[in-house]
Amino acid sequence: MLPCVESCQCNRGYLLSGGSCVPQSECGCLHQGSYYLPKENFWTGEQCQEKCVCQPNSKKVMCTQSHCREGGVCKALNGVLGCHLDSPGVCITKGYPHYTTFDGRNFDINGNCTYLLTSHCPSWGGLEDFNVEVQKQMKDVSSVSFCHIKMTVAGYSIELSNDWSNKVKVGTFIYLIYIKLL
Repeated sequence: MLPCVESCQCNRGYLLSGGSCVPQSECGCLHQGSYYLPKENFWTGEQCQEKCVCQPNSKKVMCTQSHCREGGVCKALNGVLGCHLDSPGVCITKGYPHYTTFDGRNFDINGNCTYLLTSHCPSWGGLEDFNVEVQKQMKDVSSVSFCHIKMTVAGYSIELSNDWSNKVKVGTFIYLIYIKLL
């Protein structure tokens, strides 16, 4: 006989759907490898060409041709593809170890390492080459991590560091300014 172990599973006759155990008759739909709750609406296609809904009775997805309304753009927000207002994306790193991606997803990344926060992608068109790297390193168990940011834009290197009080390094020159990194 196997020893008892703690686990998470639904009782017989029930299935996990959206984080809850429900009778099989109340389950949603599987479409192109993704699960959708009953009556859930979602977009498909690289340019949001179809608007779909999970039909609760048939467990099938029904899609109709569609497109984003004027002023909207098809993009992922919080990891979900949809039509959203066209506005610039923002990528944020704050505190230790909090990151928010351009599509609004939040991550906590721990470790002593240098991370590529963002960089130029050739398919973005006529933007200048750029990249932003963030270096995090724990000084000791009780203190917040050391933070060093290096930006390379149009051939210029700009560096900021918690260890450089009121200074920024541009190329080989160091300038006095007031900057506070969180």
